[in-house]
Amino acid sequence: MVNLPDIDLTYKLVIGLFNAAPGKTNLASLLTLIDQGLSVSQVSDGLDSTLLFNQKIIGDLSEADQVSLIMSHFGFVAGQSTGNERKQVRDYLTGRLKSGDSWGQIVYDAIAYLSDNPDPMFAKAALLLSNKVLVSSLFSQSYSEDSLEVLQSVLSGVSADSPLDQVSAEAYLAGIGKPVGAVNLTVAKDVLSSHVILAPRGYTPAGTDQVNTLNDDDVLSGTASEVDKLVFDFVNDADTGDHNIVPQLSGIEILDIKFSLDGAGTLDLQDAVGVTHIDLHRIDDGATAIIDNITEATTNHLSINHSNAANADIAFTYLDSALIGTDDIVTLTLNNAQAGVVSSQESTDDGSLNQGFETINVISSGDQANTLISLTTEDAQLLNITGNQDLTIQALSGTNQPSLAGLQNMSGSLTKIDASTFSGNLRVNINGLLDAVLDDSSGKDAPVTVLGGMGNDTIWLSSKNNVNDELNGGTGVNTLILEGGSDPVTLTEFGPDKLKNIVNFSTLASTNFSLAPELLKLQLDDLVLDSLVDSEHISSIEEPETFNLRINDFQDIETPQAAVALQLDVSDLTQQSAVNVTLDAGSLQYQLEHDTIQLSPHGSSITINNFQTLSDGAAIDIFGGSAADQIVLSLSDFKLLDSSAGNNIAVTDFFVCI
Repeated sequence: MVNLPDIDLTYKLVIGLFNAAPGKTNLASLLTLIDQGLSVSQVSDGLDSTLLFNQKIIGDLSEADQVSLIMSHFGFVAGQSTGNERKQVRDYLTGRLKSGDSWGQIVYDAIAYLSDNPDPMFAKAALLLSNKVLVSSLFSQSYSEDSLEVLQSVLSGVSADSPLDQVSAEAYLAGIGKPVGAVNLTVAKDVLSSHVILAPRGYTPAGTDQVNTLNDDDVLSGTASEVDKLVFDFVNDADTGDHNIVPQLSGIEILDIKFSLDGAGTLDLQDAVGVTHIDLHRIDDGATAIIDNITEATTNHLSINHSNAANADIAFTYLDSALIGTDDIVTLTLNNAQAGVVSSQESTDDGSLNQGFETINVISSGDQANTLISLTTEDAQLLNITGNQDLTIQALSGTNQPSLAGLQNMSGSLTKIDASTFSGNLRVNINGLLDAVLDDSSGKDAPVTVLGGMGNDTIWLSSKNNVNDELNGGTGVNTLILEGGSDPVTLTEFGPDKLKNIVNFSTLASTNFSLAPELLKLQLDDLVLDSLVDSEHISSIEEPETFNLRINDFQDIETPQAAVALQLDVSDLTQQSAVNVTLDAGSLQYQLEHDTIQLSPHGSSITINNFQTLSDGAAIDIFGGSAADQIVLSLSDFKLLDSSAGNNIAVTDFFVCI
C-alpha cells in the first residue's frame, strides 16, 4: 500500500532525475508500481533506465556534464551555492559514478539524505527540493502532460529564496497559467462549474479507441474569476464520429483548444457566452479548424500557436448579430503559425456576408516565421500589423512567381494597412485593394494607404493605383511586384505622375508578361526615382539612387503576341544613379527587338541582365549620355548600334559584355 512518505519520495525522484513535475497521469503510473510491491529505490532504478532519461536527460553528455546537470536539479550552480558546496557535491557524485552506481541509486540516496535533517551546508538544497515538491504536488493534482519540456517548465521558476506555503505555491502556479482547482470532464454528460476545466482525450471502455470528453450535452460554467479556462483536446472520435460539438458554456473566458484531428472539426459556440479568448494549438496539416457561431464581438482575442500546417484552414465565424457594431476590434496573434486560409468574419449560414470586425490587429510572434495563404475578413477598415517575427500572407508559389490569395474580402472597406512599427519582413499580396470601389457606393473610389514596416518587405499588387492611394514600402529594402491580374491597359496610368504615390521601393518587378510593354517604357527622373526608392530625399534630391527593374517568370506564356521593346529613358537624371534591369532568365518565349536606352548627360550606370532575343541582328540603340556612363549587357546575341550622332557619346564609352 502506498503511503505518504512514498508519495513524497516519488515527487523527489522525478525532480532529482528529470527536474520536472510528474503530472497526474505519470504520478499515478509510478504509484501503481509501488502499490504492486516495488520499493521507491527500485522505481528510481527503473526511471534511470528509461529512454526518456537516457535520451532526453543525459543523452550524449560526458560524465562531467552529467554530474553538472544533476547538480543543477538541486540548485548546485553558480550564484545559488558556494564553490565549496559545489566541489563537495561534484566529488561525491563523480565518485559514485566511477564506483559503478547508477543515477537511479545515486539520486535516491541524495534525496533521502536531503529529506532527513542534512548538514547545514545543504539546507538551501533541501529547501529548494521541498519547494519543488509542493509545486509538483499541487500541479499534479489537476494536470496531466506528455511533454517533458512542459513538465520541466512548471518548476523552472521555483527557487530557494524562501519557504513556500500552499497559498504562495498556488499563486506561483496561477502566474504560469496552471491554476490549482482543475477538474476533468468524462465521456459522459458533465454538468459542473470550475476555474479550470480539462477535456483531455478519453477512451472507450475497452481502452483501445479515443473519444472526446467535451460533448454536446455538457453544461459548463466558470467562477467569479475573469480568467476561467476550458482546455480541450479535440480528437478523432472513434465512438460517435461526431466532430461538430455544441456544448453549453457560461462565464468561461479562455478556450484553449488542440485540434488533433485528421480532418474537419467544429466547435460550435452558439450556446456559449462570456468567452473572450480562443487559443488554437497544434492543428494537423490538411485539417480544417472551425470555431463557429460565436455570439459576442468581445470574443476578440484569437491566436494560432505552434501549428505547422500550411494546408490547414482556420475559421472564426460569428453570428450576424454579434458584429452589427461599427467599431468592433479583433486581435489575431500568430505564434509559430503556418496555416492556409484564415478567416474571422460573419458566418454565412444566414445566406449573407456583410459583417466583420472594423479593426484587425495582427501580431506576428514566436521563434519562426508565420505564414498564412490568406487572411479573410469582411468589412475591415483598418489592418494593423505589429510584432517582430517575419510574416507572409500569400500563396507559397516561390520567389518572384505569381502570388495567389493574400488579403481577401477587404476591397471596398479597407482604408489603411499600417505595419509601420513591424520589425520583421512582411510579404503580402494586397490584390486589387488600390483600385477598389467603396462599399455601398455607386462607383466611388475607396482611397487606401499602405504603410510597410521596418524590415525588407515584398508587396504584390494586381491592380492600378488611384490618385488618392498611397503605397509606402517602409524603411527597409522593399520590392513591389505587379501581379498577373493587372490590366495592361490600366498600367498606362502607372506613369511617373502616379509613381509619386508609390514610395520606398528599390525594386519594381512583374510576373505578368502582358505588363512588360508598360514597365519597359518607364521614364525615370530624379523625383520619380527618389520617390520610388527613398522618400526621405524627395524634397532635396541630393543623393543618387539605385533602382532595380525586374521582369521575369514567363514560363507559362507559350508565344508572345508581339515582340516588345525596352524603352528606358533616364535622360532627366541629374545624379549618377544606377538602374539595373533583369529580364526573363533566358526563357525562349521572351524576345525584345530594337531596344532603346536614353541616357542622362550627367552620367548613369545601366546593367541589363539575362537579355536574350530570338531574332538575329536584334539591335539596341543608345542615345545621349557621357563618358561616365557604363552599360553591362549579358546573355545577348544582338548588335550594338551607335545612334549617338551629334552627342558626346561613342561605342567606346561603354563597357559592353555580350
